Amino acid sequence: MERTNAFLHSLFGRDVTEDDLAAFLSAAGLASSKEEARSDPYWERAVPHRMALSWFSEDLVRSGRSIDELASIRCPVLLVKGSVTTEAEKRMVDILGERLPNATVVELPGDHASHIQSIDAFLETFEKHLATT
Repeated sequence: MERTNAFLHSLFGRDVTEDDLAAFLSAAGLASSKEEARSDPYWERAVPHRMALSWFSEDLVRSGRSIDELASIRCPVLLVKGSVTTEAEKRMVDILGERLPNATVVELPGDHASHIQSIDAFLETFEKHLATT
């Protein structure tokens, strides 16, 4: 996670190249490699929006809050992870699920974007979640 954040922060305020985008998609678990990212059907949709990656500064995403403060979030929270998401990202979702007192964790087929890749299953799960709030 630290490597991914360092990479993402290095993009702040500069022109994001297609190579940067491919590296990000791979690091984020949306593709298994930079080469696969470029051949994925999502690639054509992502390229025009790659400059959004230049918005994430360390100051923007850094928080002085601790993970223990998650216990104070009492509303129902739905957490989604993909079946082939990187182990680091799965672990982050699991930690959030452990620390949030009213969390539901679901695993859907797919990677980091499993909520999009398995949209029907996600929408059904999300509707059930909303019905409980």
